[in-house]
Amino acid sequence: MNVSPLIKTITPRLARAGRPRPLRAGTPWPLRAGTLKYFLIGVVMALCGALTCYACSPNVTEASHGPLIVKVDESQVYEADEAVEGLASSEKTGEICLVTIANPVAKASTSLFPEVDKPQLAEYADDSFNDFRQKQFGYTIGPEGALTSGFSYVLVSLDYRNDNDVSVSVGLNSNGFYLWSDDGNLTPCQSSDPVWVSGRDGHLTKDFFILHLGPGDSAKRTLLYVVSDEALADPSLLYVADEGISSSGTLEGMKAYRLSIQKG
Repeated sequence: MNVSPLIKTITPRLARAGRPRPLRAGTPWPLRAGTLKYFLIGVVMALCGALTCYACSPNVTEASHGPLIVKVDESQVYEADEAVEGLASSEKTGEICLVTIANPVAKASTSLFPEVDKPQLAEYADDSFNDFRQKQFGYTIGPEGALTSGFSYVLVSLDYRNDNDVSVSVGLNSNGFYLWSDDGNLTPCQSSDPVWVSGRDGHLTKDFFILHLGPGDSAKRTLLYVVSDEALADPSLLYVADEGISSSGTLEGMKAYRLSIQKG
């Protein structure tokens, strides 16, 4: 695989791996005398940053390209006993590297799994997040992990191996569940983003969903998702383990698994 054209795409790809906590409603915005100029400069910079993030999001490309096409064919869909190559970034140079992804295992339950750290999940269960989820996806996560009826938790474990001679970073936030249509297009299930990942300490950080692997290192990571029961019952459900790269308005090189999900 020729990875040199991918270098320019890895920065936005990994940037999406950390999601900052949204501001709560009613956050004060003090504007003192003498600070108007700096306030306006800040607004302009924020708008520029928002436009940049919009252009780098997984759902759109530049305006001239239109909506990003998320599509896979049968050659990009793997069984659970197959290993695939996923994209990573050298922590020294930023160049693209390949890592091995293998042994995906998934299980679903309407109750929270005991291996999930409740205090960590609670960071994704405050009013700000739940208001957004309710409006966009129709569900909320309660203080003790209770889900809205009609939705389930899905826990996915994957093994990662770095065979490179350099340390790498692997973005995990692009993994997620999608429905696969007859024309090859993928539609995300709810937000498709994980709400928790194993192997971390402390609270939310910008590298919350980035896995760091040294040369020759291996690691297992377990990610928690919320998926509608309707989607779980759909035979077209796929789990995307590597989103590939954006090229001319299309995600290319995507790797997806067809998983048998254990129901708990």
